[in-house]
Amino acid sequence: MNLLLLFSLLSSLALVNTASPTIGLLQVSSPFRKALHFAPAWFGAVVLPTGRTTAEVQYAGDACQCLVGRVSVRNKIALVDRGQCSFLQKAIHAEQAGALAMIIVNDTNDYFIMTDDGTRRNVGLHSFLVSKADGDAIKAALPCSPGQQTPCDSNSEGVTVSYGLGFAVRAHYRSF
Repeated sequence: MNLLLLFSLLSSLALVNTASPTIGLLQVSSPFRKALHFAPAWFGAVVLPTGRTTAEVQYAGDACQCLVGRVSVRNKIALVDRGQCSFLQKAIHAEQAGALAMIIVNDTNDYFIMTDDGTRRNVGLHSFLVSKADGDAIKAALPCSPGQQTPCDSNSEGVTVSYGLGFAVRAHYRSF
């Protein structure tokens, strides 16, 4: 049984090209149109091949502390910096604040599948990892907020991202 599980895990990992383990695309539709590669999380909700979610993006810092009352991500996609706490902790904070999904901006231009932190906590949020270059492009297009420390666009009306293209590899990961 354990050997079979190990084989299933190794077989699943072999499906990801280590040179470019991006598994799906996020579509930025406003203010510029661009498809962004992403790597999914091994936790949270599975993105299904049917349906589509489109929402405004809100920058939420590193999301290592509760976002409720600090950053308004309700019914938006939280854009979060990598670092300081687990991916799952960031997702929990984004979900508690009402975010529809979370995009984590990597601190490099590499991609990898995000794992949970082993605490067995649950989250129902879709979570995606994008490269530093793509994440920085989204940040630079966001409207400026008071005290914002990242580049922003003072004339921006917001950034909108769509997802829901689905990817079979993630569904396979979630099956064991």
